[in-house]
Amino acid sequence: MGGGECPIRRIRPFHLEAPVTLGRSAVALFALVTQLWLLGCQSRPGGEAEPQNRPGAPATASALSSAAPARTGLVVKSYDLPAGLAPEVAALVNRLLKRGDAEPPVGTAEPGASGKLVVAAPAEVQSGVEEIVAQYKDAKPSPPAEIEITYWVVTAKPSDKPDLPENLKEIAPALEALSTGAGPRTFDLLEKQRLASVSGEGAKVRGRYFEIAQVATGRDGKAVAQVGVKGLDLKASLETKLTLPAGELMILGESALESQKATPNLTVIYVARARVSP
Repeated sequence: MGGGECPIRRIRPFHLEAPVTLGRSAVALFALVTQLWLLGCQSRPGGEAEPQNRPGAPATASALSSAAPARTGLVVKSYDLPAGLAPEVAALVNRLLKRGDAEPPVGTAEPGASGKLVVAAPAEVQSGVEEIVAQYKDAKPSPPAEIEITYWVVTAKPSDKPDLPENLKEIAPALEALSTGAGPRTFDLLEKQRLASVSGEGAKVRGRYFEIAQVATGRDGKAVAQVGVKGLDLKASLETKLTLPAGELMILGESALESQKATPNLTVIYVARARVSP
C-alpha cells in the first residue's frame, strides 16, 4: 500500500460507559464513525495502522475519535428536529464525539432555539450528523424520564461489637455484604440526601457535611449517572460514572477519612439507590 493511502485500521477493545440505544440510527452511526475514522487516517503520518480488535467486535465512536485531530477548523451547523428531541440527539452526538477524559471532544452538540440541534464539528463529521438527524425526522418524542437518586454517606470502623443504627436499616444488605470481607464494623450515618432531575439534566445539593452533584440519564429502567461527592470540612470525596439499576442498592466507593480529628481506621462509604420513572 502506498504512503498516501489509508490502511484499514483495527480498533482496540473498548468499554462504553453509557450504552447507547441507537435503533434506527444504526446506519447513521456507521456514517459518523466512518468520518471520524477518515479523519484519524488523515492525521496519522504515513498511514500508520493500529492493532485490531477481534473480528466482529463492534467499532465505537469513542475509540475511533481518539485518533481524530484537535479541535481545529470547526464548522457550526444547525439541524431541524421534531419538538423535544434536540436534547436526546445532542446527548447521542456528544457521546460519539467524546475522545476520553484526557482530551477535548472532536466537536460539540447543543439544543438550540426552536428545537434545533446546533453542532460544532469538522466538516467531514457534519455529514455523519446529518445522517443521524435524518433518522429522527419522523420520530415522536417521548416524555423524558425522571430520575431520583438517594445517597447515603456512612462512616465505618472496626469493632468487636458491630452495630447498625436504625437510620441505616434500609441499606443494611449493602453494608452487611461489604462487611463480609472487611470483618465486623460499627456504622454511623453522616449524610443522607435525595436528588431528582429530568433525564439528561444535572442536580446538586449541599448538606451539612457534603455537597453532592449528579448528571443522570434514564435508560431501560436504569440510571446512567455521573456523580460527584465532595466533603465540605472533611477531606473525603468521590467522583464516578456508573449504571444504577433502578431500586437496587449499590456501593459507589469506600475510602479512608483523612482528618486530624478522625478516629483511626475510620472509613467513609458511599451508597446509592436510583428510581427511574416512567
